[in-house]
Parts: sequence; C-alpha cells; structure tokens
Amino acid sequence: MCSSDLGQMSAVGIRQFEVGRALATHCDVTFASTAATNDESHGIPIVACRSRADFRSLLNRNDVLYTLGLNSDRFLDVVKSGIRVVLDIYTPLAYEILESFPETPTPLLARMHRRIVRWTNAQLLQADFVACTNEKQRDMWLGVLNAIGRLTPAQTRDNPDCRELIDVASFGLPEQPPVRNGHPLRDRFSAIGPEDFVLLWS
Repeated sequence: MCSSDLGQMSAVGIRQFEVGRALATHCDVTFASTAATNDESHGIPIVACRSRADFRSLLNRNDVLYTLGLNSDRFLDVVKSGIRVVLDIYTPLAYEILESFPETPTPLLARMHRRIVRWTNAQLLQADFVACTNEKQRDMWLGVLNAIGRLTPAQTRDNPDCRELIDVASFGLPEQPPVRNGHPLRDRFSAIGPEDFVLLWS
C-alpha cells in the first residue's frame, strides 16, 4: 500500500507513487490515499483511507505495508495486524528538525527532537525491511539500527552487508526520460529568453 496527477503531489507522494509503480510489475499494489477517491492510476487501484477503520480494512486485505511513517494509532494497528512492513526513511526527520526550526527555543526543540528519535526508533524496530535514498544515508541508518539492537551477530554473519534489512531505493522518478512538449515557462514569462538557463529548485 502507498499513499495520484504528479504535478499536484509533494515529493513524498511522488516517491511513493513511483515506488508503487515499480513494485506493480512484480506484485499486486494498492495505493491508499487520504483523498476521497476510489479510482486507479496506471492500472493500479487507489482506495480511500480516511479513517482508522479504512486503514484496518486495508491491513487485513494486504500482505505488506510500504510506508514513510505512521502516527501512533496506525502504528499500533500495524503491530496488532502482523502485516510485514517496509519502512521508507528517505527523510531523516531527526536531523531535519534541527535545521527546520531555527527560532524555536532550545528546550522545546530538544523535546521535539527526542520525541522524533524515539518514534523513529520504534518504527525501525518494527520494520521488516528499511529503504533509504543513497549509500551515505544507508551508512547513517546502519549506525542507528546497530545502536537500537536491530543488527545481530547471526544476521550479520549470514548477510554481512545487511542489504536484506536495509538497502537503497533512489528518489523515485519515471524510468522513461522526459519528453519536451512545449516551453511553458518561457511562453508564460517573457523575461526568460530562449537561451536563458532555468534551474528548478524544490
């Protein structure tokens, strides 16, 4: 399950959508969306998941949950269901929060940081498999997994590089290269000349 017009999705949504499309070539995939929809995209069903009951129903009908993180209620439902969990930790929130709130008083930021670290670790302990976006991230998360006890001597002896537990899934873009179908920026903004270099920054 994953949490579709790409132009209206956040980076998180685009990553989930593209990972789901890639997985759909190997298994049945359902996109779960908080929008009120029962539709499909690229042949993949999209179902509404607006309540805890919706979420529990999806857990009962699927074998694996692919998620970028859960709130506490849904996390408890996942634990009780016994469903296998792929946790995508492409956003290291414990680091991000240190830079995202420069005006927040230090004691409050420290409490927020501790809460995120505890919550991230709880989900890492529950995950059957972990995905991140690059080798540098993977090195960092290996350290975290070791610190919380997920790396065991038996596991590392059988799988020394630990890629059966954590591996890299690049950010998530379509495999097909983009095709130019006009000049929307240059047509709309006359100040951008035909030879001007345009950098798109998220």
